[in-house]
Amino acid sequence: MSNRKIFRAKYTFFLATLGLLPGVGVAATDSASITVTGKVLANTCTLDKAASTLSPILPDISDRDIKGVGTVGGEKDIDIVLKDCGAAVKEVLITVTGTKDGGSDDFAFKNTSQNDPSSGVGLYFYQTQTGTDKFKPDGSTPKTYAINPSEDNTLKMRASYVGLGDTVTAGNFQSTVTMTIDYK
Repeated sequence: MSNRKIFRAKYTFFLATLGLLPGVGVAATDSASITVTGKVLANTCTLDKAASTLSPILPDISDRDIKGVGTVGGEKDIDIVLKDCGAAVKEVLITVTGTKDGGSDDFAFKNTSQNDPSSGVGLYFYQTQTGTDKFKPDGSTPKTYAINPSEDNTLKMRASYVGLGDTVTAGNFQSTVTMTIDYK
């Protein structure tokens, strides 16, 4: 028998037994249909970042004008503009969070400036431009605002410095307020 015939026989036997080995060959197959569902809603708006007051600068203020716990000054109006509101949106729930000042005032946001920071001063972030209700930095004071469906809406808020003690030192001020908007 020639070497070629022996090689062909061994090769054929090898391929035939290869299919019998576990893990080699074709495994069983299955098929499945996946049905994806969802719902398109008309109860949201788009935050108009260009028209909103997202980087307000409080006016410069003298350290003597905010001495004393709870003394406020340097107020700035904040507008949050919601555009393209859907026909089904009725209200939004605004939750505000940030870094609380380490003192006893639960409503004071901390001055987090790293560049020559002032001391003895914090930030109040008010729920309206004319009222006295404030947001707490821990997010525990959300506010619901009515929304006009199918219209652009502007939510009016306010920020101000607040004295945190009898000693206020001059310097820079910065505080970050994070706002979450839940549509209802």
